[in-house]
Amino acid sequence: MEINIFYIAVGVFVLMVIGLALTVLEFRHGAPSQQVKHGLEPKHPGR
Repeated sequence: MEINIFYIAVGVFVLMVIGLALTVLEFRHGAPSQQVKHGLEPKHPGR
């Protein structure tokens, strides 16, 4: 039983790391940083 729980915990941890990496990439290279770089106003202010 402990081995199955361990594999589930490792799988959840891997998914969390992937999500964190994608979030960091989005904030570094996504639309908001492109708008700041090019001085554009956001399409939906206040969101």
